[in-house]
Amino acid sequence: MNEHFKEYKKVFRRSLRPMFGVLVARRGTMNTTLWEQSVEETLRHVANNPVEYLGANLPDKRIVADILHEIRNEFFKEMSTFHSLPRH
Repeated sequence: MNEHFKEYKKVFRRSLRPMFGVLVARRGTMNTTLWEQSVEETLRHVANNPVEYLGANLPDKRIVADILHEIRNEFFKEMSTFHSLPRH
């Protein structure tokens, strides 16, 4: 992974933070399958309209897709870890 990829990924995650906040909040209101579909649909909207969600200074569309895919995987992993923690 090159430095540009890492930098764009950091910028994209920051831009998507409010959206992920909503998705985290919705996690407890729907079953896992529907929630995962909601995440996928949200990220598809971002991929189809990257300027609207991520700004105008974007790399090639394929790189945007690769970064979003990696962010998606990390988000699911984070949520899986978060939801497996014991509740107090």
